[in-house]
Amino acid sequence: MALFIIELLQKSLRQPEHQPALFYFTSTTLQALDLSSTAVAANIPLYFTLKLAEQLGFRINGHFSEYTPFLDLQEGIYTDLPPTITITWIPPTAN
Repeated sequence: MALFIIELLQKSLRQPEHQPALFYFTSTTLQALDLSSTAVAANIPLYFTLKLAEQLGFRINGHFSEYTPFLDLQEGIYTDLPPTITITWIPPTAN
């Protein structure tokens, strides 16, 4: 699981920057992984992925509730109506 976290960071961070919050978050997560039971450790990759996206500026706005039960992934918000599905297909170009 630690290798997953390292690879995710390598793929997500392109330029070396000073990011103390991200360092602290990663360090804390790896320490928690080291100290946690197998059942808790099984959820750490999912938790880390969601929180890393949030650290990088990708957030889901709003909150899940009985009034906003649907998540619109295209808009990144919880809504009261099911999201409309738009399928865009671009045919491959001939080489």
